[in-house]
Amino acid sequence: PESGSAIWMGENGAGEIRGAGLVYDGKANTISIVTSDDGSMTDSNIYKSIKRLTVQESDGNVGIGTTSPSSKLHINTSGSQATGSKSALFIESYNNDASLRFGHASTNAGHEIKYKGTDVSNNNDLEFISENMYYGSTNEPVVWMNVKQDGQVALGSGSLDDGAGVIFLPGSGSAYAGNVGIGTTLPAASLHVASV
Repeated sequence: PESGSAIWMGENGAGEIRGAGLVYDGKANTISIVTSDDGSMTDSNIYKSIKRLTVQESDGNVGIGTTSPSSKLHINTSGSQATGSKSALFIESYNNDASLRFGHASTNAGHEIKYKGTDVSNNNDLEFISENMYYGSTNEPVVWMNVKQDGQVALGSGSLDDGAGVIFLPGSGSAYAGNVGIGTTLPAASLHVASV
């Protein structure tokens, strides 16, 4: 290609190309994974095929859905692709927990969003966790927010067993739906504050 080079895997018949390749763009100074499946690509314009993933040489930024990533990982979607199989990022875990972690690698201090896929009673729940295990600390992680698959939401580091130490919002299918409990998981009024 013009001002670059390519490695291509696929079909090449009568000058038409179908498949995928690795393309170096000398003008943009990027390396991209590209695809073409409609036969419209030719030997002369392979460099202009659809770029699925781009790595910028200047800063190492990676772009998915964009050829000019502005951060270490830049994912761009177009159209209405907010949920389901069209999500910008999908982390899958089958019968396992899966986590997205933000923090400091050498100290283990940080925050985590955990999908619960193993515990039968908490299957498909989300936990928002804070860890403070720096400088040799043995503190256990603290769950600050729990979103259950039935819509229940608990805020605070207390227990969901009795509601102590949490602000609780029942799920939509609950008899208590629409109420808010403080210190209780059975709010009997719009705002139910349990006595200590």
